[in-house]
Parts: sequence; structure tokens; C-alpha cells
Amino acid sequence: MSNQNHEKSISTWLIILFQGIVVILSIAIGYFGHNIIHRYRGNLALLQEAREILLANTILEVPPDPALEYGMINGMLGVMDDPYTNFSEPPAHQVLTDELAGRYSGVGVRLERDSQANWRLYPLPDSPAITAGIQDGDLLLGVDDLTVTTHTDEITLMAAMRGPEGETVILTIQREAEQRSISIQRQFVPLP
Repeated sequence: MSNQNHEKSISTWLIILFQGIVVILSIAIGYFGHNIIHRYRGNLALLQEAREILLANTILEVPPDPALEYGMINGMLGVMDDPYTNFSEPPAHQVLTDELAGRYSGVGVRLERDSQANWRLYPLPDSPAITAGIQDGDLLLGVDDLTVTTHTDEITLMAAMRGPEGETVILTIQREAEQRSISIQRQFVPLP
């Protein structure tokens, strides 16, 4: 009889031990699972949820992720209402950095809009643009793969024409009724 009691006692302890292990594992899985979910969702869970709802329900074309991120950053800084804090998108930041340096690597043109809001080119003296044959008033139609329209902003155009010294950029222009693609090697140009 004592052997049966001893076996029941061992069985009982094994069941209690197994249940204890199950409880400890459940607590550990819950704790680590919560941390993983919190890390995935982060502190901006509402923002993530709003983005997911937008992507799932919009009928419009969704802008690329960087454009959405820039909009989020601008919205966040707008709420701060701090006149000394702002966000410059990478093209605008590069243009500002070039202006502070007093020179840039590009083709050396001044951009102006005509009466129909088209972009016109005016090459700077002794610039790569003059050497390549750009003339005052040439209508700018494209920069490499960028198609230029009346909606294209000046910062985007300036950033597209600028780049590392020695690299080539292709400008598509229209002079009178003729379209041309002109390849220009970027050089350092002093800002006037």
C-alpha cells in the first residue's frame, strides 16, 4: 500500500510541476509577446493605425512613403508652433546648404517662369550650360527622368540639376518649335 501512495504522491507532484511550468511559460509568452507588439506598434500606434486605414480605404493614389513621412513631420512640427523649428526636405536642404557655402556643383542656370508659368533657362556667364549651348529663354521640358510641368517647383528643379561634380545631367529643352536633349557635365559654379 505504501508503494501505491508513494506513486500517487509522485504523480501528483509531477502534475503540479507540469501545471506550474505551463503557468510560468504562459506568463513569459504574454510578457514577451506584449513587448514585441509594443515594439512593432511603438509609441506611434495611432499614427500607424491611421496610415493603415488610409492605405486600405483611399481611392486616390497614395504618395510615396517619403512624402507621407515629410507630411507627418511637418504636421508634428506645426503643432509645436515654434517659429525657430522647421523641417527641410532633402532637396530643399541641399539647396540651402549650397547657398550657405556660396557655390554648388551643377549646370549654372537661372530659372524663371514665363507668363504661362513654364520654366525658362538663363545660363550664367562662363557656366557649363553656356558651353553646352543653352541659350537665354530656352523652355525646360525635362531634367534626366524628371518631366517638368507648370506644377514642378523651383527647389525640385534646382536639386535635379545639381549633383556631384563631373557627373552628367541631361536637360530636355525646347527652342522655338524644336526639342533638344543636351548633355551637360556638372561643375562647381559660384553663386552670383
